[in-house]
Amino acid sequence: MAFVFAFMGAGDARSVDAANHIATVQSDVKRILRATYDADAETVFGYAHPKVIELMGGADNARALLISTLARMQHVGMKLESLEFPNPPRFIRGRYSTIVFIPTLVRVSGGSGRRAESRNFQAGVLEDGASQWTYVEGSRLNASNIQVFFPDIPQDIELPPIHRRKVQ
Repeated sequence: MAFVFAFMGAGDARSVDAANHIATVQSDVKRILRATYDADAETVFGYAHPKVIELMGGADNARALLISTLARMQHVGMKLESLEFPNPPRFIRGRYSTIVFIPTLVRVSGGSGRRAESRNFQAGVLEDGASQWTYVEGSRLNASNIQVFFPDIPQDIELPPIHRRKVQ
């Protein structure tokens, strides 16, 4: 799940027509997470932020790594039990793009009967002129690397909270 993919000058959510994007980004995140647990690497790859693909060694290597990783997840019986959006997406308008943080609450199970809950987020970007959002899995982002993916984002941006816990 480490590859589930997926910032700015002056601007904030008030300058973005968020109502037109909420349904789209939440639908994208549902597709990405379902594809992850269904071992559908091509769908996951299709939503990947270009920098994620680059850091994975290019398109061919990224596809191969996704296929292998998602197959291993399926082999051990990992299943998506539920997906919720505990808070609304937060949009930030940059000079050349719109960035969004989409908080998620996911419950998964493994073949051994283990269950876990993860509060996380996806970070998405819609470049000006583009027709599709691309994403970075939020737990991979921090203050020292976020500008690699989103050069316009302020360095002091507050990221959504993340936690994981085992569930009985």
